[in-house]
Amino acid sequence: MLIVAERDDPDALLMQDRLRRLHGCEATLLDMSTFPVEQQAALVHGSRGTGATAYLGDLDLADVGAVWWRRPRRSAVPSEYYLFDVDFLQVECDHFLEGLLWSLPAVWVNHPTDEILASRKLHQLATAARVGLVVPATVVTNDPARAREFVESAGGPVITKRIGTTRGLATQTLLISATDIGRLDSIRTCPTLLQRY
Repeated sequence: MLIVAERDDPDALLMQDRLRRLHGCEATLLDMSTFPVEQQAALVHGSRGTGATAYLGDLDLADVGAVWWRRPRRSAVPSEYYLFDVDFLQVECDHFLEGLLWSLPAVWVNHPTDEILASRKLHQLATAARVGLVVPATVVTNDPARAREFVESAGGPVITKRIGTTRGLATQTLLISATDIGRLDSIRTCPTLLQRY
């Protein structure tokens, strides 16, 4: 089993320990931020259709039957290059490592592409409505006039919450206050989700 997570993630470390102790399963923890400086990987395609072999350090990825994708970091590329080179390195490292892992014919606990789709709040709202769940009146916009109109016509309290799920400052779901209504012009540069409470 392969656990793709930060090396100090307590849940990942606990799972790794439990799998070893209770099930005799050796789970390898991969912190993607160790690639490429601390971790090497290779994909070798044989000539004339002899197949491919993939390695992550000493681990033959053909031995991986299951992968737990647990909020990994991106690759950590050296920063001593010019900005263009750092951007190029970042994309190449991320695409290589993700492509290598995502193509494994393993059982996935949250395949990354499914997780990406599921983490998009607009997609969540559309899916919820499509399967018959009641979705509160919602507007997602960077247009202050539409936001103000929605808040004023909601007929009750309105909340705001993040659209994304990236790392960084965590923002809570909050009730919109009179002060917040006065600051709605600031959403021009960052769309926000407003929803009837």
